[in-house]
Amino acid sequence: MTIELNSQYYFTSFTDGNSNSSSYSLKAADVDTKSEPTVSQEPKTYEIQKGDSLWGIVKKQYGFTNRSEISNKIQEIAKDNDISNVNLIYAGKTLILSGLYEDEESADINESALKVDEFEKWNSPENAVKFLFGEEIEDFKMFDYEKGNSDDYFSKLNDFSQEYINKYDADGDKSLDKDEFIALGMSGMSFDKEYVEALGYEYNLETAEILENNQKAILSILYEGFLMNDKDGIQADEFASQFLMADYFDAPDGTSDGKINFNTYNSFAADPVIYDENGNLVISQNYLREVADRKALWEQVF
Repeated sequence: MTIELNSQYYFTSFTDGNSNSSSYSLKAADVDTKSEPTVSQEPKTYEIQKGDSLWGIVKKQYGFTNRSEISNKIQEIAKDNDISNVNLIYAGKTLILSGLYEDEESADINESALKVDEFEKWNSPENAVKFLFGEEIEDFKMFDYEKGNSDDYFSKLNDFSQEYINKYDADGDKSLDKDEFIALGMSGMSFDKEYVEALGYEYNLETAEILENNQKAILSILYEGFLMNDKDGIQADEFASQFLMADYFDAPDGTSDGKINFNTYNSFAADPVIYDENGNLVISQNYLREVADRKALWEQVF
């Protein structure tokens, strides 16, 4: 695949191995120099979602990365909302978030955080089982995309990627090391009877354990494929390149449409390894080509 950019850093075209060419545009957003937003006196609230924790809520809503800051804010929220056990919260309860207000800036932050939650529900093991049994999964809409007016699209996609990283960034360095990346990939996965049988295996504990360990090994390989620069851990721009590829590869006309297809997205993560004639897992040539394509995209965009 060849990708060309013009002098303003717009995508202008890409050509796949079959000499099919398409045009589209995408440009890194200009730095926003807006003045500080006017803060209303209405305190910000948040409705707890299934799977939430106070730790995760504080990281997402306040942008804290320091463990001490997060812990202190958790205690403050617990006091303000009459929560006796900070490790036990219930979906549907509305929290008052002290120090945050319903202003424009916080709304922008929330859009990325909410989009991450929506994406994880869409890209869930439950949907994977449905897909394996032939059920059609509706495409996931990332952000609004308009040809020739894509500045905002890339900016939001990068913010989304950073927000996704922050959710699993245990050490607060705004990147994902291998253990954090594996935790992200294994999130919500349960190698139970339904899932194991959906994969085509007869269920037993030994098989479930083997499949789980294989999945972790695959994620370790995927982690290495995400690393594009000499920085430690997966950065937001490297993460964003995966979503960009999934976006324009599955569009009907080969251009970015702001949507991601379930099969296309998961196929990127499904074939990094294959079994050789001796039954050993080896890196597939298809995956190496995909990594090379994504690196070419990343180098030209970032």
